[in-house]
Amino acid sequence: MRLIVSLPGFSFLYNHQDIVLFLYSMMILTLRWFFVFITMLPHGDLDQRIRNVCQQIEASPSDMNLRIERGELYIQHEDYDKAKTDFALCLKSGLNDTRILFGLSNSYLHTGPVDSSIYYIDLVLAREPSHVSANELKSMALSSQGNYCESARIFQNIISFADHPTPILFIQSASAWKLCTEERNIENAIRVLKEGITRIPNHRVLQHHLISAYKVSGMYEEALEIHSSIIMTSANKVRPLFNRAKTYLEAGNSVNAIKDLRSALTSLETLPSYKKDVSAMRELKKEIERLLTELEK
Repeated sequence: MRLIVSLPGFSFLYNHQDIVLFLYSMMILTLRWFFVFITMLPHGDLDQRIRNVCQQIEASPSDMNLRIERGELYIQHEDYDKAKTDFALCLKSGLNDTRILFGLSNSYLHTGPVDSSIYYIDLVLAREPSHVSANELKSMALSSQGNYCESARIFQNIISFADHPTPILFIQSASAWKLCTEERNIENAIRVLKEGITRIPNHRVLQHHLISAYKVSGMYEEALEIHSSIIMTSANKVRPLFNRAKTYLEAGNSVNAIKDLRSALTSLETLPSYKKDVSAMRELKKEIERLLTELEK
């Protein structure tokens, strides 16, 4: 399915699955932020912790550290307006540390205007250019404005100064490049994913994303090479063979597609009963047999 994606001043066609992929990646990043706040603060009932801090603030209304703590709790609670009020009060009192600026940026990201979120996170990055969380937050803000090209570059910056970048960073950068309208956008996505596989060898998710990027570019030989690598290193080769067969079909090579489908069925029959009798494998077998029937007519 192809969609027309409209951004201010221009529009372009793109695959629905790529848009879903990018939104899914950003959802994962949002969840990551949630767990960052969880790990930063003590465990316990969130509402009770907010009530406790409120009581402390009543006793010490000039203690801005308590306001910062409550603001971060409010963000966990998704009370972004209340969080913004606490952080803004801290800023007005003369405090100007990274936690306050970061909290304001995070609050504005959810309440708007997003330009304010970018303003405050830029203040953080002016002090700490390699602040991973701040770079991630800015990338989210830019993506929400449709500025996928700059979002992709920021993810690449994070990758460059991260000692052990997670696979999701490579996926997010590549997904943003795919939605970017600049020339060589798919080439950039491929480059990022190849770097990811170099730094995190044989990572299945990265490999499948690279296959997808290759196919968007019509680079079927390269995609098939990745498929073959996955098949070689997989204990259960049924689905990898099925996936390579589908790529052969997309490339117009029905002969090799049929070979892979037959090999997939053979591999499936060698599986122990507790594996081949699960519903997912039974459904996969039906799909393989359906494709073979169509191709062998």
